[in-house]
Amino acid sequence: MFDIRIICDSRDVDAITRRLSGAFDISAMSRPYPARGGDRVRLYITADHSQCVTVDRASAASVAQDWPDAETAYKGAPPVLKEMNNVLGLSLQLGRPGGRTPAAEREQRLRKAALLDRIALDEAATYAPDVAANAVEAAEAAALAFARADHEPGCGEQPMGHEGEASYRGYVRQAYARWRTGQ
Repeated sequence: MFDIRIICDSRDVDAITRRLSGAFDISAMSRPYPARGGDRVRLYITADHSQCVTVDRASAASVAQDWPDAETAYKGAPPVLKEMNNVLGLSLQLGRPGGRTPAAEREQRLRKAALLDRIALDEAATYAPDVAANAVEAAEAAALAFARADHEPGCGEQPMGHEGEASYRGYVRQAYARWRTGQ
């Protein structure tokens, strides 16, 4: 579960909450509070990853898959800052008329999960575990959301040799490597 603060034009509140409700389970939303400057408002939303598909973590003792390691999966990937810009561009594209297609949604989810995985790997290699914990948690959440979306009917591809995993980050690496070679 996580909190989202949004500052937007008051006329966009309904559209934003509709889209967020489609992507997350919204459990609480505040009334709009005025924001500085013009007709802008602040919204505070408590959300969780959508539970509509049950792809959950298995025990840590589950059989490890033959996932590619991070170095193999992310070989030739753009630098992290450039990829942040790319993921942001994909996210904006989804909000444009005609921009929301299953392929575009999957690419955005995949690249976001891969980006967060790369950041978590760097944080874990650089800092103490308690310092890197937030980055690792964000990568785990994005990987799980990506895996859930791929298991919805008509969405994405099933992972090769998939069985329940303690972490879906390996699944993200596999999907990213396959996506990169398919370009």
